[in-house]
Amino acid sequence: MIITIDGPVASGKSTVALRIATELGMYYVCSGLLYRACTYILRHYAGYKTEHAITHPSQKDIEEYCNQYRIRYVYTIHGIQIFFDNHDITEYLKTATIDHYVSLLSTHEAIRIEVHIMQKAIAQDKDIVADGRDMGSVAFPDAEYKFFLTASVEERAGRWQKDQEKKGNNVSLQQAIEAITQRDYRDTTRAVSPLVVPAHAIIIDSTNLTLDQTVQEMLKYIKPWK
Repeated sequence: MIITIDGPVASGKSTVALRIATELGMYYVCSGLLYRACTYILRHYAGYKTEHAITHPSQKDIEEYCNQYRIRYVYTIHGIQIFFDNHDITEYLKTATIDHYVSLLSTHEAIRIEVHIMQKAIAQDKDIVADGRDMGSVAFPDAEYKFFLTASVEERAGRWQKDQEKKGNNVSLQQAIEAITQRDYRDTTRAVSPLVVPAHAIIIDSTNLTLDQTVQEMLKYIKPWK
């Protein structure tokens, strides 16, 4: 079984996807972490240090560094680990630097193709819950259950602001709203795999819902399968 959860930035899709996977005993696939891994690898190992460089990676380097044979994704009850050439790089993937550069790299078609290949390989022998911005529309269009999780810009900006505070970054609510709005624009207007509501997806607006309420709302649509 494949369950996809798509949605804009700070909609809570990763947190909800993890909870759904835990509730159902399924394997959680976080697409965002795979894109972060590719970003870190190209910067750290292939020398793509500038914005211009990471926005224009060569096809050769993408194929050489960002493939399913060198990048290994592992999910257990203890969390997610990502390995590159058997080296655990997980702790380096959620920094402010990677936050910035991943949004530039993830628009590249060749990168998205490689990440989709990794995701499909994981799903070959597992029941998965996958979250991202094109899971139900591109990566797994035939998923048994597809959700689109959203919330108001103000609500998402508040969540993003709190997340930044945890990382030691102090931003005002207005700055957060501007950042969210800009990211929404990039995600919905990019030429490759733009953010859309997947066909037949169930739309969940979590603006006025707690995490538990959001999870339970989704679980109502998923029929018992074991």
